[in-house]
Amino acid sequence: LGAVLGNLLYHLQVPYLEVGTFCGRSLIYALKNNKSIHADVIDPLPDSMKVGQSTVWQEWNKNVDAYGIRDQITLHREKMECFNGEINHIGVAFVDGNHDSGHTYEALCKVTKYLDREALIIVDDYEIYGGDAQTPYPGYEVDRYRPVKTDVCKFLRDTPEAEIIGYSPWLN
Repeated sequence: LGAVLGNLLYHLQVPYLEVGTFCGRSLIYALKNNKSIHADVIDPLPDSMKVGQSTVWQEWNKNVDAYGIRDQITLHREKMECFNGEINHIGVAFVDGNHDSGHTYEALCKVTKYLDREALIIVDDYEIYGGDAQTPYPGYEVDRYRPVKTDVCKFLRDTPEAEIIGYSPWLN
């Protein structure tokens, strides 16, 4: 999926928003050959979550510095549901945050206020299977089977100007 993002941004040359960057791999693909693209990134990047011998925060910093893309990024180190900052004119948004029921829907609703009129939103893990460990967003029922797909469908129903233009369950 990272290569798709990189190619898309190369051709569109628009500002990019990434919700849920984890260790930054998709972000790297999106920016490494697109030095004129600016990205806003929203993710709490926890110091407590381990990835190998590092934390997510340490791994993200190592990866961003290794590919020399730090100057292209504005990092908003918080959860999307808490974000109330200013971001302008996003042309492509990649939503890959928390996959529990309700979180993707809430992220999509928040993201739309930052988008250009004809922006693209890419949602990762559309066909992800939830499971018994899910924690629902307050006010949402748990969809143990396909929480992201359920949230996207709810967003499309509630947002008449949005449309799905295709999806592939095999990009991941």
